[in-house]
Formats: sequence, C-alpha cells, structure tokens
Amino acid sequence: MGEQGPLSFGVEPSKLQEYTILVLKGLLQRARWRLPANWFYERGPSRPLPSLPVSWPFFVGVSILIDGLWIWGYVPSSLPFIIRILLVTLVPLFLLKGALHMQKLDFHALGLSREGLTQEVAVGLSLSAIIILAAIVNNTLAGSPPRLMFATSNDSLWNWLSRLAIWGAELALKAVAVGIVEEVIHRGWMLTFLLSRLASRECACWISAIIFGLGHFEQGIQAIALTTVFGYVYGLLYMWRKALTVPIVVHTLWNFSVWLGLLGGNAQ
Repeated sequence: MGEQGPLSFGVEPSKLQEYTILVLKGLLQRARWRLPANWFYERGPSRPLPSLPVSWPFFVGVSILIDGLWIWGYVPSSLPFIIRILLVTLVPLFLLKGALHMQKLDFHALGLSREGLTQEVAVGLSLSAIIILAAIVNNTLAGSPPRLMFATSNDSLWNWLSRLAIWGAELALKAVAVGIVEEVIHRGWMLTFLLSRLASRECACWISAIIFGLGHFEQGIQAIALTTVFGYVYGLLYMWRKALTVPIVVHTLWNFSVWLGLLGGNAQ
C-alpha cells in the first residue's frame, strides 16, 4: 500500500484545498450575516438602501466643511434663540442641498423621503418610548431618578409656569434641530456614502459612529465613547428602516429626555 501525503488524509491535496476554501467561505458568510449591521439590514423593509454616488474627494471636502461648521459653531450667542435655532438647522441643510444639486441628486439620496412617513414616525415613537422608559427605570434603580432640570424660583405660580413652558419649548426646538441635522450629516450623508463604497456594512456603521463620537470631544472621553455607541445604534436603525425618519425621531426624543431631566441629573 502506498503512503499518503501528511496532509491528504485520504483526499487528494487539490480536493482538500478546495474543501477547505469552501468551508472557510461558508463560515465567513455565516459570520458576516450574524453581524448586527447585516442582521438589521436583512430584517428591514424590502426597499433598497439609499445610495450616494459621489467621489471620495467630494465626499471628504463636503464632510469637513459641514461637520466642521456644526462642531465649531458659527452662530453668535447674542442672537435671539429662535434665530440661532433656524441658522444652525438651515445652514447645514442648505449646504448639503447645494452639494447634492452639484451632483444632480436630492435629499432622497440621504434617506429623507415621505414614503411611509406615518408608519416610520410611529415606529420611531414606539422605539423611543421603550428605550426611554427602560433608561428611566434603570437610572432610578441606580439612584438617579427623573429630576426636572429647571431652576425653581420665588415667582408666582403663573410666572413659573410661563417660564417652564418657554424653557420646555426651547428644549424641544433644540432637540429637533440637533436630531435632524446630526442624523442628516452623520447617517444620511456619511453613512450612506460609506455603505455605497465599503464592502462591510459593519465597518461603515462603526466609521460613521466614531466620527459622530469624536464630534463631541469637548465633552470629554466618556462622552466620545457614549456618543460613538449611540451613533452606532442610530446607524443600525437607519440600515434597518433604510430611511432617516426613525433615527431622527429616536435621536430627538432621547436628547429631549436627557435635557429635560427624565433620565436623572447624572445623565446631563
């Protein structure tokens, strides 16, 4: 009986290599499918993800301009609140609209669409209620119950209620502005482009999340880490729904809850 090669195990070397490659491919495909980004993508609506067919230099240039303006600020604090909110919301959106127009695209390329808007809002509200309620319960058990982040005073009840209403309305407008602009920039513009160019959805989601987290550097290392995780979650929601409505709603309501004090004083 002739001796077999040390690696053949009764199988021709060429066949052994072929089987090994097939097994490795199968394991790789199974692992990729189980990654959160792929899992969420597969369970979303049947519509395709938005696509952003622009060049890398164009993408990088627009990203630096718009994200830089958003991070470093460009609106004087001396302006009335409503004017500041309008400027911080409209200027980035106007610049993005101009960039898209140069490429003969519109906001549909960033996942902004009226298609199924009512259903998407309902999904966002439902998710927000579950997430925020779970956070309230968790923080309360941890010793940080809800606490209204509004200073008390010796004003009359009517004056106090009036100031409270104005404060709440300003917080709501700020939350809406931040939710819309940050989602359009980091998920709509950045993540859509990265998903169009990179082979790995997981990698694209984490890159956009890290950029989002680094944008909060002035709040410290812990804030960078937390906002990176939140950015990743918002990215998963975007890939799940294949539209920006749900992440905008969840992002907006989460920020509003934090600023309002529903998640406790430590959440600030």
